[in-house]
Order: sequence, then structure tokens, then C-alpha cells
Amino acid sequence: MTAPVIQAALAPLRDLPHVQGCFVVSEMGRLLARDLSALFGDDILAEIAPRALRLCETFTNGPEELRGCTLRYTDHVVLLRPMRDGVLCVLAGSEVNPMALRMGVNLTVRRLNQALDPHAAAGSHGPI
Repeated sequence: MTAPVIQAALAPLRDLPHVQGCFVVSEMGRLLARDLSALFGDDILAEIAPRALRLCETFTNGPEELRGCTLRYTDHVVLLRPMRDGVLCVLAGSEVNPMALRMGVNLTVRRLNQALDPHAAAGSHGPI
């Protein structure tokens, strides 16, 4: 998947009120793309990437796949959404509309999955 295709898929999430940005981690723990403030350097995201993957693996229950994970802090929400070949991580303010965020994330994951394999079914993972 090329960087411009990833960026095009990620950019619309920023249109949602209170979404501060997102990044994509490969299934191998490598940072694939980012749409976040420069405050979050690539070194910080590279450190977070394998932790996000481990967290998703921890919540996977046998044959059941994790559909998503939302971590709530005082002022922020971090949403982790597994996708075909990695994890989409979204950072938002605590005031974000959860339903709008889920809808935006589902659309973004579909676009990313299509970019990874345009011949595969767009909805490999169900909604969170």
C-alpha cells in the first residue's frame, strides 16, 4: 500500500469533531502511516506500535477476533481497531461522539483494507 493511499484513507477521520489524529501499525509492529500532530514523533509511535498490537492480542479470546478496544482517560480516548494487516489507532478528546467515531473508523478501515487488497471483500472485520 502506498503512502498517498494510506494518507487519503486516514485524512477524513480528522473531520470528526474532537479527533486529534490516527496512525496505522502493521501486523509486524511497524508504523505504516500517521496523521497526527508533530508532537507525537515517529520514535514515540514506534514505541507505542508493538504495545497496541500486544493489547489487541491480549483481548482476543480464542477463536473470537477482537473487533475493537476503547481506552478512556480523563481528557482522551484511544480507539484501537484491528484491520486485515494491522491496527488502526485513533486519538480523540473525551468529548468525541462515540457513534460518529465508530462510523468514521469503520469507513476508514474499509478503505485501508481495500487499499491493501482491492480484490478482497471490503468488510473482513465487522463493526466495533
